Amino acid sequence: MEKSAPPSAGARIEEQTRGAAPVPSPGRASNAEGESSASVHRFSREVPSAASAPARDGSAPLSYAPRLSRRQVERDAQIVLGADPVDVRSDAAKVFDAVHAAEGIVLRSSITDGGPGEAGAEFRLLIPSAKLSDALAAFSAIDEVRLRHESTQDITAPTVGTGERLQDSSARIDGLLAQLAQATTEDERAAVEAELRSERRVAAALRSRLDDLRRRATLSQVSLRIETGERPDGGGGGAWGFGDGIDDAGRILAIAAGVTIIALAILAPFALLAVLAWTARRAWLRRARTQALT
Repeated sequence: MEKSAPPSAGARIEEQTRGAAPVPSPGRASNAEGESSASVHRFSREVPSAASAPARDGSAPLSYAPRLSRRQVERDAQIVLGADPVDVRSDAAKVFDAVHAAEGIVLRSSITDGGPGEAGAEFRLLIPSAKLSDALAAFSAIDEVRLRHESTQDITAPTVGTGERLQDSSARIDGLLAQLAQATTEDERAAVEAELRSERRVAAALRSRLDDLRRRATLSQVSLRIETGERPDGGGGGAWGFGDGIDDAGRILAIAAGVTIIALAILAPFALLAVLAWTARRAWLRRARTQALT
């Protein structure tokens, strides 16, 4: 039986681009499969994508198979510390130390000096998600914790979808490169080059999107603020003590004095009218008695 010649690499790539699987000749199935795999992934090796790049924490690279074993979770946190104005600078230095210990990044920081309610500091931080709990514990130990909030969001689905679209785009680029190599006329070459430029822009956008998703899963955003003065709810927290009792008694006496003054202001005109009426009656009675005696 006569054996047919194996299809060329360009033909195999074109068949893959149209969705048709290549048919290797008997006895060379393994070689054809290896060549096809190498051609499909050649562009990915030339410009590594985040899908094939190792994770920043040293773990294995992310797989975009449907059965993804590791979930991609974005974490955010917000924490507010209360401090005395004189302690703002030292507390800010402790924040920098805690960020350094967690191998985090300070995106933005602002420190203001002044009196109660004026002095304070604000930080925008990126903390490795694996060390977020330890970093928040270190921040909480710096001073009084007035607010601590954490939130999570699963971003596995968009990460997997973006990675798969990037792989498809890379395969299309490989097919266009093969078509460009086989182009025989200037018009055909120009048309393929225009399509290739467009597809490369799509791949670049997908790669940027994928890098952003992986960054959100690897690094957690933390908003930290140091404030001075009274708590926003007006309370200072803690147990009620003797000093609080003195303050409450003073406020009660002040309220009672205010009520008394208001009551006197309302009753004073009526009291004056009563005195005038009593005086007029006494004068009338005196005149009546005098007339009766005469």
